Amino acid sequence: HYLESGRFAAAFEEFCPLLGLYVTYADGIEEALKLLQEQVRKNKSFARFKKLQESRSEFQGLRLEELLPRPLQRIHQYKHLLRDLTENSRPGTSDFQQLARALRAITQVSQYIHDCARSHEN
Repeated sequence: HYLESGRFAAAFEEFCPLLGLYVTYADGIEEALKLLQEQVRKNKSFARFKKLQESRSEFQGLRLEELLPRPLQRIHQYKHLLRDLTENSRPGTSDFQQLARALRAITQVSQYIHDCARSHEN
């Protein structure tokens, strides 16, 4: 209901406690991708099921491997949106304070995700 009434600051502040889920997701994504590849290679019925699901219009031509990182990419988009909203809000207002707190929280999670991705590359 926050977004419908244009209360973006309150919506993002309420969203912040859920950011820990993204940390958990980031911690497990590499293992999930490996397991997915292994199951596709070893389990022919799973591979067929995966291919069938990926042919659905909801997948928009993307493979599951391409969709799994999307939630983590979304965090970076949220960070940029919050930064822009904060920069365009008047300091001293409650909206500014809420946006600034949300931006700090999402920046920490975004940095954690970035660090996880870099450690998996090495």
